[in-house]
Amino acid sequence: MMNWSSCGEYVDNVTSAVRHAELQAELQTAEVQAAELQAEFQTAELQTADIQAAEFQTAEFQAAELQAELQAEFQTAEFQAAELQAELQAAELQTAEVQAELQTAELQAEQLQAAAPRRTSTDSEPAFFLFLSNVAEPGVCLFGIAGNILNLIVLTRKQLQR
Repeated sequence: MMNWSSCGEYVDNVTSAVRHAELQAELQTAEVQAAELQAEFQTAELQTADIQAAEFQTAEFQAAELQAELQAEFQTAEFQAAELQAELQAAELQTAEVQAELQTAELQAEQLQAAAPRRTSTDSEPAFFLFLSNVAEPGVCLFGIAGNILNLIVLTRKQLQR
């Protein structure tokens, strides 16, 4: 027969074995949850790495596109600068040609004036006609030459501004 004290010990042993089994089950459950959380954490780390890699590649691609655009704009600006330089040189050449033509015209006018006989007043010719032939005609010619020079300067300036 069993005595009550051994029965109580038996019940205590069974209770502690049940409690031990329950704690072991809780421990296993906690370990499984920890493993699941670890897996989720690793998955999150991988997703973060993928996102960072994708964002980095996108940023690199955008930087490359921007660099290509800037290079194209720079080349366009260089080309336009070269065109403007060529136009400036052409305008300078035209200015030099106009100046040479002006000097030639001035020399020709001086030669014509030197070669033309000067009229003097006679009784048959009134002084008004002498004034017209000796002063007014050369004055009109000089105004015409000056007008042509101004016209060339204005037209050349308009071409340079375009």
